[in-house]
Amino acid sequence: MKKVNKFLAALPVIFITSLSAISCTNKSNKIDIDNNNNNNNNGVNKPDNNHKKPDSQNNPVEDFKDLDSLKTEIDFQHYNFYKEKDPITAWSSLKNDTETISKSIFEGNIELKNKYRLEVDSNINPSFDQENGVINNVSIKFIKTISSNSQSVTKKFTFKGFKGKENNFVNNKNDYLIQKELDENLKGIFPSMMAYMLLYFENVNEYEKLQASGNVINFEELKNVNHNLFKDKFGGFSVGTKELLFDYKDGLEKLYKNKITQASFDDINGILKLSVDIQNSDNSSREPSIVKEFTFKGFRKANFKNPEQNVISVFLTQSDFREIIENTNIEKIIKNIVEKSNNTDNNISVENNSHFNEFLTKQIKREVLKKLKVTIIDNEHSIYNSTQTLAIQNQKNGNKRSILGLNGNMSLYPFNTQITSDSIKEIYLNYEKENKKLKIEFNLEIPFYSTPLSDLRSHAVSLEKKILLKITSQYTLN
Repeated sequence: MKKVNKFLAALPVIFITSLSAISCTNKSNKIDIDNNNNNNNNGVNKPDNNHKKPDSQNNPVEDFKDLDSLKTEIDFQHYNFYKEKDPITAWSSLKNDTETISKSIFEGNIELKNKYRLEVDSNINPSFDQENGVINNVSIKFIKTISSNSQSVTKKFTFKGFKGKENNFVNNKNDYLIQKELDENLKGIFPSMMAYMLLYFENVNEYEKLQASGNVINFEELKNVNHNLFKDKFGGFSVGTKELLFDYKDGLEKLYKNKITQASFDDINGILKLSVDIQNSDNSSREPSIVKEFTFKGFRKANFKNPEQNVISVFLTQSDFREIIENTNIEKIIKNIVEKSNNTDNNISVENNSHFNEFLTKQIKREVLKKLKVTIIDNEHSIYNSTQTLAIQNQKNGNKRSILGLNGNMSLYPFNTQITSDSIKEIYLNYEKENKKLKIEFNLEIPFYSTPLSDLRSHAVSLEKKILLKITSQYTLN
């Protein structure tokens, strides 16, 4: 025994520490620690000359011991949306549904749920047991919500309770929907408007929450036939609009039902994508639900070579320009600049002139946006047609209907875009001394979007491309 003690005493401190670390690791329940402040184990082989005892900061496993009690096998049998789907189909939705994953893993443990934020580790692909309805090797990252250095730990889970092959009978859902050739009238519609309207009719109450209030063009204005916004040959939007996109295979239309759950639009290239959930119409059937994606090309796309040919035309009337002059300090500033200038014409950049400070510049932009009017001209497809002059911005006392019918200064009609006072660029004021004419000239930026597949209830874009509309107006000063 004395020889053993002498032998241990002769061992380097680092060797004993390493043995301790190995022992600790063997009890860690296969937890992988991720720490943003990890220094890649620099100096692991260097002896600790200070002989400090390890504290909680040097032993991160201790920080996550409260997760050891969690079950690693999670059952999704109680979620009808998931239990009716095979593992691969279920995972396509579940991997983005961290709320359901969190609820299932923490099982009502509010303290842990508040302490950790969950993420699916997309770098590690799970494996799918289609036979038994199981998803194996699911990597979930637990990130401390109150940690200053983003400490996290990754744990492996098994998800079960999905539709297995042993429960499958003949399933013809893949053949149920037949994609149609795009109707000629639909080719004149921007895919963004089509995407929103299709989703709206699938869940009216939820999408009404996206609407702006006031005298605006929103879902309500676009449903059914509206000859104030479209030409007679366009049949409008309704619950049956998706019938223009799909046929049903004979004999299957009564067996299944479908619902469009996600959409993606690309107004830049005229493309619409739809994600359709296909389920059994009879609850007694045990066939698993499936999700199919469809891509429709040939919708209307933005014209970047000729920006004025994008259906929307914007202008500022002379009387509206006069009101802008009266509501701001433009006239006084212009005359002050002109008095000090010998030029016959004075072309002044509002955004790059010291006489127009930031506050006044923003005020002018806001006033201009309030006054902008819109006409809808569709010479190419003759689908869009506004019988009345519209406005960009909604005014409480205005009699012109605003095109910004969605929250966040966004539009549905004639396509999905966003316009704010910041969309007004390069404002120039030109004053002619001889006839006292004041002319305003500026550009209006209008973006066209391409979006990822989603329910479109939040604004996310994968690509944005803008057109510039040049707008001018003039007024004779006193």
